[in-house]
Amino acid sequence: MHKKIYPLGDSLELNEIYELNKPLQENIEFKRYSVASTGIFREPKKGEWFISGAIPKGYKAPNNLSQKYYIGVPIIYRQIIDYEILSEGV
Repeated sequence: MHKKIYPLGDSLELNEIYELNKPLQENIEFKRYSVASTGIFREPKKGEWFISGAIPKGYKAPNNLSQKYYIGVPIIYRQIIDYEILSEGV
C-alpha cells in the first residue's frame, strides 16, 4: 500500500518510537521515521499528528487546534530502489 509521506517537523517521543518498532521482528537497517497522511481533514486534537506548511511536514498538535488540517500518523519506512538491467557490456 502506498501512502503520501511527509518529513517530521516535530520530534517523535521515545514512547512513539518504541511503539513503532514493537511489531518489527528484526532490526531493519536504513529505516526512517516519517508521517503518513490518513486522508482525514479536520481539526487535530491535542497529541495528534497533522500535515501543515508551504513545504508540508508532520507536526504534533500541542493542544486542540481550531483550524482544519490533514491528520497524519507516524510511520517507519525503508525506501527500496529497484532497477532493471537493460544492456551489459562485453
